[in-house]
Amino acid sequence: MTEGAKRLRSALSGASVTAAARRTFAVASGAFADSKAGRFVHGAKRTVRTSWLYRWLTAEPEPDVIVIDLRETAIVGPLLGVLDWFLVRVLTYGEESVASVAGKRGVDILRARPIQAMSTVVLAAVAASLAVVIAGGTPTAGAIGLRLLALSLALAGTRLRYSAEDLAETRVYSVLVALLEPPEPPESPRERRDDP
Repeated sequence: MTEGAKRLRSALSGASVTAAARRTFAVASGAFADSKAGRFVHGAKRTVRTSWLYRWLTAEPEPDVIVIDLRETAIVGPLLGVLDWFLVRVLTYGEESVASVAGKRGVDILRARPIQAMSTVVLAAVAASLAVVIAGGTPTAGAIGLRLLALSLALAGTRLRYSAEDLAETRVYSVLVALLEPPEPPESPRERRDDP
């Protein structure tokens, strides 16, 4: 540190403006901690730190596993830092926003009637696509027929009122889980030696 920087730091540390700024910051941080936004940020941090993905990324490695800390790499580390900074800002202001309330309502609807909700979205998208094709000029019979077929399937889907729990009890769901479930990890060399 240069001599000029040392003198400037010494002058700023003793200035009354610096003392007032420190007092203001202490009062503001105390008020923020007691506010809804502060409680939300604290809850979001706690949720992230107790999530499976966070625990998986920060878990102690097994002895046979090589672990690379991505936070210390030259390319991914800064990206993770920017992502962390962005997510903290978004979570700070996100709880009371219209988008957050609408998102929570959408998730509730999706859990209550997933097929009906997705069919409604598909119905709107296909109807908009059909309108664009017709407005665009000379639509082909195949383009219109394909969209009308998709419209009729989506319209039929809007009549299905199954909840997510109902769908989880179906045979199709159990077959999909069996197909998409990851395989069991292979035995480690130590486990094979311990078997008689």
